Amino acid sequence: MNKKALAQHVGETATPITISQLRKDLARVSSPAEALDVAERASRATRVYEAIGRSVEECNEFAEIYLSAYWKFGDLVKDNPEGRPRKLAIDGQYPGTARQRKYGKTLQSAVKETDIPTYVKTATKELEPASIAGCLEWNDPGRHGHLKGEYEWYTPTPIIEAARTVMGGIDLDPASSAHANEIVRATQFFTEDDDGLQQTWHGRVFVNPPFAHPTVAHFAERLLSSLDLSEVSEAVWLSNACVDTDWWQRLAQQGLVCCHRGRVKFYGPDGQLQPPTLGQTIIYLGENRDAFRAAFTPFGVVLSCQPSTTD
Repeated sequence: MNKKALAQHVGETATPITISQLRKDLARVSSPAEALDVAERASRATRVYEAIGRSVEECNEFAEIYLSAYWKFGDLVKDNPEGRPRKLAIDGQYPGTARQRKYGKTLQSAVKETDIPTYVKTATKELEPASIAGCLEWNDPGRHGHLKGEYEWYTPTPIIEAARTVMGGIDLDPASSAHANEIVRATQFFTEDDDGLQQTWHGRVFVNPPFAHPTVAHFAERLLSSLDLSEVSEAVWLSNACVDTDWWQRLAQQGLVCCHRGRVKFYGPDGQLQPPTLGQTIIYLGENRDAFRAAFTPFGVVLSCQPSTTD
């Protein structure tokens, strides 16, 4: 059935599915069957809205309910054994299909329920349909390799020294540790316990943010706002090359981008090299653009995304 036929069929034969009713039903979910029922109705409404050309924002309202219902389903079946006899009818012990249980368990184990609205808001802002696959990738992901949950990745000395050369020093590292600061040598640094996002940023800043969603986006937003308020005078930002994300695009638009040649070999707390599975970019925001070019061209091509009379 094509999209037009689907929309016509649902409109003629089914009771209209409303956001308010789905939200009420989602709040009352107490069994796997109820969770799947809400997920299916939300999914059907999403498809109909897409077929009749409604906005991504409107479609994603239903998609958020679908994701939340699937998360609840995964939570309710997380202790069920894998698989079941192929011809066994759906029952209380083995609710849903094997595929549904797999997706539900994967979503529930990988994503916090409270993060789903944040993901949907991000997807909507980027005009992307929200989905389970998209949520898993956003949370941390196939495209970001094995960095999931690993935020103690220390920057190699050559990159730190190049940043120091550009800025003349490092006043603050807002995402660091005592061990990492032995190399960074920032005048001030914030640890995980300090929660750098809640502290005042100032001066010349080096940021190698914890790479987990949505934390990395929060650090990018904080850096941009601190620059706008002139609390931060200049900054060097190092992260994975997430060129498809809004936060990376906004950073790149305001500065110079060094596309690192090869993958940066970070150090873990044990001192061992841990090369990631994705390339990295180093972004400079400040007035010393020529100095950044000179210091970072040896690491990779330097590009400007900001209109300038000198670039």
